[in-house]
Amino acid sequence: MLYELRTYQAGGGRMAEMEKLMASDCTDVLRRAKVPRPLGAWHAVAGPRLPAFVWILAWNSLDERNAAWAAFGADVRWQQLRRAAHEKTELTACVDTQFMSAWPEPALEADTDLSRPGYVYELILLRVHTGQGGAARQAFLGSDRPALEEVGGKLQAVFDLLSGENLPVIAAVVRWADATACANGMSTYDSHPKVRAARVAEREKLGFDLFNSADRYLMVSSPPFGRV
Repeated sequence: MLYELRTYQAGGGRMAEMEKLMASDCTDVLRRAKVPRPLGAWHAVAGPRLPAFVWILAWNSLDERNAAWAAFGADVRWQQLRRAAHEKTELTACVDTQFMSAWPEPALEADTDLSRPGYVYELILLRVHTGQGGAARQAFLGSDRPALEEVGGKLQAVFDLLSGENLPVIAAVVRWADATACANGMSTYDSHPKVRAARVAEREKLGFDLFNSADRYLMVSSPPFGRV
């Protein structure tokens, strides 16, 4: 499977309109174009570039993806909706698209819902030292995942980014009970003894830091299309 991370930069004050457009108004257009139900749909409440609306979709192939989005863009109804949405101010300033491959653990099923309501989510985009993708996977699952789950996080899915800037990058989706649990958990995780020990051991073995800086989005669920 090929996974697509789509980050829409919404116009200021227009996130509610963005969610309605994507979850309701575009339902028939998306279905006609054979765009699959998103595995996850969120809007970010904190992060490096806001306002942001985030989708993760799964495709059988790049050809399937390209054909679906081409059909969507050519649909007369979508063109009408887009003109109306952008009549007064820009609803969507830009869309960042990145392709990803999923890690086998934790497993993603066909009916996976990564954005169940009632939780707070974190999208962590973690930069990895060049050429160290395999070591990064082993380290993250061996030390970071147990530490995250020990402090209250639930690792929903992890991906390797296949496109974008400053690759290699790991994209991890973590679920928290609420914003307070996320804040407390991430503070503890950053200084967790298992994580610190792993970072020191990696530095001693490799001569450099395996993981570099990270961008983090704090997100709440948005309904994917057909759900409102």
